[in-house]
Amino acid sequence: AFVKHEKLRPNDTVSAPTEGSDEYFIQEEVYTARSFDDVTVEDTYTAADIIDMVFFDFDSAKIPANEKSKIAQVAKSVQNGKAYKIVVVGCCDKFGREHYNFVLGRRRAEAVRNALISAGLNGNQIEVMSLGSTRANKSAKSRSESATDRKCDIVRKAIKAVE
Repeated sequence: AFVKHEKLRPNDTVSAPTEGSDEYFIQEEVYTARSFDDVTVEDTYTAADIIDMVFFDFDSAKIPANEKSKIAQVAKSVQNGKAYKIVVVGCCDKFGREHYNFVLGRRRAEAVRNALISAGLNGNQIEVMSLGSTRANKSAKSRSESATDRKCDIVRKAIKAVE
């Protein structure tokens, strides 16, 4: 995915949409999250789509007290409307089996979704998905090194207008 940026850093990979253009786009990794409803649904996003992250304790889907203010801030900054949706994507560290981590990621995402609804957002515009441990730091040797993998990405996505 290519994301338009105003400021470039020295190591950014960039491309211009046309030769001679003064618009530059940074190429970013695209993440694909899955839903576990009757039919598996996938959604993609980049780091630029993430509006905040909520971190969790090891093997837990309970939102820690020190993370709850992030949810309140997201709810305050995001207005209910029909031009966007919020996708909450649960992530896990590398410890545990793949299926367990997808389910734990889903439970984390559902906890954040419920907290966003309690904070005033419209539940019809919030989807939950899971990456499980697919994005986890595979070289981490301890649970403390994997702390940043135990999270939910809160993603704001524009909804394409139907013509």
